[in-house]
Amino acid sequence: MNRSLDTLIQRDCNNFGVVRLFAATAVIVSHAFILSRRSELADPLASLTSFSLGGHAVNAFFVLSGFLIAASWNRQPNLIHFLCGRFLRIFPALFVVTITTIAIAAFAQIS
Repeated sequence: MNRSLDTLIQRDCNNFGVVRLFAATAVIVSHAFILSRRSELADPLASLTSFSLGGHAVNAFFVLSGFLIAASWNRQPNLIHFLCGRFLRIFPALFVVTITTIAIAAFAQIS
């Protein structure tokens, strides 16, 4: 079966969600090692490789992000549309999280 890259990145054909789930789980497990042993050296992969399990997971997130951003550019190779899409993808959530954090910090300061 010879499928093009364009067909592999379609939402119903890829397993990015599963890869992201495994990577997120790996980050949690890596943090559990650090919290339970109070040392990053407790992570078994840290002694075998140059990265902890969480480090490998973060690298997987960067690879996936790069791939998806490149696919986004490939779908709409117009700089203005691409930058607007990136802006609308990132900044509304960033704004909500920033306002929420400020509100929680202000409430904690009052209490």
